Amino acid sequence: MRLRLLPIVIMAGGVLAVLKTIGLVFDGGYILLPDAAIAQEQPADTAADGKEAAAADGKPAEAGAEGADKTAAAATESDEPKRSGSVIDLNAGSKSEKAVLERLGDRRKMLEKRQDELDLREQLLKAAEARLEKRIAELKTLETKIGTAVEKKEKEKAAKLADLVKMYESMKAKSAARVFDRLDIGVLLPIAKQMSPRKLADVMARMSPEAAERLTVALANIETKTAMEDPARGALPKIEGRKTN
Repeated sequence: MRLRLLPIVIMAGGVLAVLKTIGLVFDGGYILLPDAAIAQEQPADTAADGKEAAAADGKPAEAGAEGADKTAAAATESDEPKRSGSVIDLNAGSKSEKAVLERLGDRRKMLEKRQDELDLREQLLKAAEARLEKRIAELKTLETKIGTAVEKKEKEKAAKLADLVKMYESMKAKSAARVFDRLDIGVLLPIAKQMSPRKLADVMARMSPEAAERLTVALANIETKTAMEDPARGALPKIEGRKTN
């Protein structure tokens, strides 16, 4: 009897080892209870029914997958932080707006070009003004030099004339008269004008009548011209009567 039970025990241990190995491979699913079997069969049946219903309605099976993808995308977007500000669409403008912007850009370029031309013209005007001021300064310097030279020459001429006047005044009247008779009136007149009246009268008394007459007329013309240029100088003094009470 014992010999018969031993093979049975060995067989039962082998079966148990096989079942244990199968349980380890399938994560312990080797325990086949009636409820578990029913639970495993129900999802399969439900999925089969869903596929049949979708096929009957004419809807693709992928609709559920697309809905799941949209739900996942919406969840991802809801998880992202919201950004403040507004988004500007550069391509949203109409053709008229783009044309206006292009015209404004052209107008700006034209104004910038005009401004550059004005700046260049202003620089040229400033340069010309600087050259003109420099030329004016040079002319003023030249004028001062010329004025100084003329004044110096006039002084030299006056000094020479004064020397001639002194010389003729120191001469005897008869000798001076002979010289005056032969001098040109343009040379004689300045000398006679600078001489003292007494000395000139002595010389003119000994001059020839024609020469004395020419000199007298020239001196008279000078006095008349001076009186016309300065009436107050040639006018006679006003005679006022005594006031009576």
